[in-house]
Parts: sequence; structure tokens; C-alpha cells
Amino acid sequence: MKKTPPDEQAYREMEKAVKELEAAGLIYDTGQKRWSDRTQSYQVVWAAVPPKHEQS
Repeated sequence: MKKTPPDEQAYREMEKAVKELEAAGLIYDTGQKRWSDRTQSYQVVWAAVPPKHEQS
């Protein structure tokens, strides 16, 4: 069995967590992208869904 490099494994775990939070309706994709110097790529900007009393 091939071992997954730590960075790749951490990325997969983070990606899974983001998908779970999105499915639960706790975060949403803002439609914005932000440049990451570390990864040299654009990253999706996520935001917390505001509480019901703050939503319009």
C-alpha cells in the first residue's frame, strides 16, 4: 500500500471538512478567489453563514 505524503493527506482531510461544513449549511462559497503565495494558486474564499436573525 502506498503511503500518502503528509501535506497531501492534510489537504484531503481539510477538503473533506470543508465539504461537510458546506453540506451542513455552516459555510458558503463567496464567489471570490484569493492568491496563495504558499501554494502558488488561487484559493476559494469561504465564509460562515450568518445567524438566522442577521440574514435578510
